[in-house]
Amino acid sequence: MSEIAEKVTAIIVDKLGVNETEVKPEATFAQDLGADSLDTLIVGSFVILAPGIISSTEKSSAISSAVLGCISGR
Repeated sequence: MSEIAEKVTAIIVDKLGVNETEVKPEATFAQDLGADSLDTLIVGSFVILAPGIISSTEKSSAISSAVLGCISGR
């Protein structure tokens, strides 16, 4: 597993309280991990803000997209 995959998996395990073995590339947040939309938003936020996962330029874009999505109801 890559360093980024390990970081993302650790965030998912911590925020959703699931077992690490449940976090697989083919797993879905809602059906397989039991996450609702707020859980998914929280995990996404922690992934965006975690150091070493995405660049600062990508973070700005991701945060802007998330805010605009929330405002527009998407």
